[in-house]
Amino acid sequence: MVLHGHRHGARLLRQFRAEPEHQHPRRAAIHLHPGGLTTISGNTLIRDGDLDPNWQFGVGALWFGGSQGWGPGPINVSNALIEQSPYEAVQWVEGTISNVNLNNVTIAGTGTFALQEQTGGTASLTNVTATGVAQASAGNAPSYSCEGGNFVITDGGGSSGIAPTQCNGWPAPVFPPYPVTGVNTTPSALSFGSAATGTTAAAQTVTVTNPASAAASVSSISVSGGFSQTSTCGSSIAANGSCTVSVKFSPAATGARTGTLTVNAGGVTNTVSLSGTGTAPGPVLNAAPGSLSFAGTIVGSSAATQTVTVTNSGTTAATVTGVAVTGDFSQTSNCTSIAVGGSCTVTVKFTPTTAGSRTGTLTVTSNANNSPATVALTGSGIGSTTNIAAGRPASASSVNSPYAAANITDADPSTYWESANGSFPQWAQVDLGQSYRIGKITLRLPPSTAWGARTETLSVLGSTDGSNFSTIVGSAGYTFDPNANNNTVTVTFNATTVRYVRVNITANTGWAAGQLSDFAVFPSGTGTGTPVILSQNQPASASGYTQTYVPANAVDGNTSTYWESTDSAFPQWFQVDLGAAKSFSRLVLDLPPFSSWATRTQTLAIQGSTDGSTFTTIVASAGYTFDPSTGNTVTITFPAASYRYVRANFTANTGWPAGQLSEFQVWSS
Repeated sequence: MVLHGHRHGARLLRQFRAEPEHQHPRRAAIHLHPGGLTTISGNTLIRDGDLDPNWQFGVGALWFGGSQGWGPGPINVSNALIEQSPYEAVQWVEGTISNVNLNNVTIAGTGTFALQEQTGGTASLTNVTATGVAQASAGNAPSYSCEGGNFVITDGGGSSGIAPTQCNGWPAPVFPPYPVTGVNTTPSALSFGSAATGTTAAAQTVTVTNPASAAASVSSISVSGGFSQTSTCGSSIAANGSCTVSVKFSPAATGARTGTLTVNAGGVTNTVSLSGTGTAPGPVLNAAPGSLSFAGTIVGSSAATQTVTVTNSGTTAATVTGVAVTGDFSQTSNCTSIAVGGSCTVTVKFTPTTAGSRTGTLTVTSNANNSPATVALTGSGIGSTTNIAAGRPASASSVNSPYAAANITDADPSTYWESANGSFPQWAQVDLGQSYRIGKITLRLPPSTAWGARTETLSVLGSTDGSNFSTIVGSAGYTFDPNANNNTVTVTFNATTVRYVRVNITANTGWAAGQLSDFAVFPSGTGTGTPVILSQNQPASASGYTQTYVPANAVDGNTSTYWESTDSAFPQWFQVDLGAAKSFSRLVLDLPPFSSWATRTQTLAIQGSTDGSTFTTIVASAGYTFDPSTGNTVTITFPAASYRYVRANFTANTGWPAGQLSEFQVWSS
């Protein structure tokens, strides 16, 4: 056994391996007696490891090699930090290496893998955690092994970020970034939006941090480009301390303005880019934040709402004339007139209509000099074919190492979980991260024909808290056959809402253990079952329209805009294309909610069509009264119908000789 040490600054960084076929001249060697216990504890390895120029694979920061045989007794590595390795963090190479035990080892940043297993042997891992692993960041398995069962890892629990493994050759390293060691500033940019000339926009703050163990002197803090600053930094920043710089924007002229905040402290120069726009005196509206991002949401259900604050930083009151959204988003607001220095709130909801990335824009129009104010909207829809268990944490009643529970939610069908042998029942489960309404799971074994057909007897359980489980599907035998079904079994059931999904296995005709290579979970229908608006921002058309009152106004989510048909030419119709036949049982029709719109009764019928040509009556013609004192809204309910095109056919209006709608909402059943 040989101990290798490097001097990097004032810190000793150690590497350990069996004696190699060649020596590196910069490494000192300390020979250890074979056979006994070797303890390696309390070490920090920073930016250790390099490229083997002969074989063109990475050399680990901590590595074990047995090219001349493996003689040491147990090797216990504990309480170690392996940081910013340019290649892998820990490596086993050549010979058969056994009795290596890693305990409380933290891997923080690697250029390739967390672990690189290139030989047979055994190791035990307890509380080994890895973050910032380049291959994991690229969406691949974080560790390397082509050894299969020849290298056996015993999982002592508490480990993360090290499984599963891949066997795909040697990727180019993505070197982890160096940690910040000197004075730094955050954020890197400030945007002040628009401000009227002669006024000052609300101040924004930059934090200046000194992570060093000694105080950092402040040489200068300055701004350019018509911005101003004050700070709490004084002449120095304490060790491991911070201070703040408050930046203001006071445009003297109209147009875009840019500048720079420059902080010279601790021998380091940091810059923050500044931007803003000067406008003529009058109302000026800014919306914050400038963008909203919604988490993945099941199609048809709604994510938690988020809010946008619209503030008037101008010199006179602002009048909001419209608030609208595009895409799979809706909004409500209290924005009408905004006094100088005042604000209003827009609440935005995300309800995806299809799977995948969804985008939209919130637009606030007004008499402000910088109108319109816009906010970018993004979200992700989860469809019924989306595996919501992919990449999620998995656990099991037991593990026959190295066949870990994490293998059932990775992207590799050849890796698998296997429970302890000869002891039933056994279970494996996945944590979805939040409660979902689910209706199907798909279970797989490796697709190789080396896996003969077998029947596993199992039941499906669910839980909202991870402790109390209820049966979703009772126990039954499911046959995995590499020829008949590619070793894949699908279990469907009535929709249920759970966060934790468990498979409880009581028998296996092919091996005396629970076995799974993939555990996929799929949402059911429209998630929570909450009705959603199917018509918003869908294509709209009409028999005609007057001036600028186009059909699209009735599906834009803004009750201030409206469609008006050709005047004095009844009958008139308005319709929306839902994109596909969808089930609905309720319509909500709106007119603008202003008192200037006097009470009126419109006579209309509701019709549906699957092809846009032949229409069927859903609700017969009747009079519906729109009254501004009750919101100028009418709700029409009926037995669930399924059509792609939904039409309102108008034959009379007591308030104006035309059909009129500000919103035409088709609600799912």
